[in-house]
Amino acid sequence: MGIYEHKDKNYEAARNFYLKTAQAGVFQARIALGRMYLNSELPQDLGMAKKFFQSVIQHSDDYAKTHFLLIVLEMNRFTPEEKERTPNTKAAFQHYQKAASKGLAEVQYNVGQAYFTGLGVPKNDGLVVEYWKMSSR
Repeated sequence: MGIYEHKDKNYEAARNFYLKTAQAGVFQARIALGRMYLNSELPQDLGMAKKFFQSVIQHSDDYAKTHFLLIVLEMNRFTPEEKERTPNTKAAFQHYQKAASKGLAEVQYNVGQAYFTGLGVPKNDGLVVEYWKMSSR
């Protein structure tokens, strides 16, 4: 449980603490900051959320859940000019593949689903079966 999830909900204090911790190289603090910007616990800023998530991946690609958070971000992209959510399915799919390769069963299933429906990638029945089998192990 992160600091910002406590009863007092002092997100600004949590942000300050996490920033110091993130600057010291603690990946979990960077992930927490990204989540705070993604989930609107701070003023929603998908650019800042993406920056923190990508800083984790740049230093260590072992954080499958960071790829999952980038999937959420890419699928909920919002541009003020468009005044609506515009999913970036291709970018999301790249993160799906990376997270699936790290063994997240839910993501492996979703990669198969993307190949099944053609969401962000061409349909491919062979890969549908492969990823769905992976997800059931």
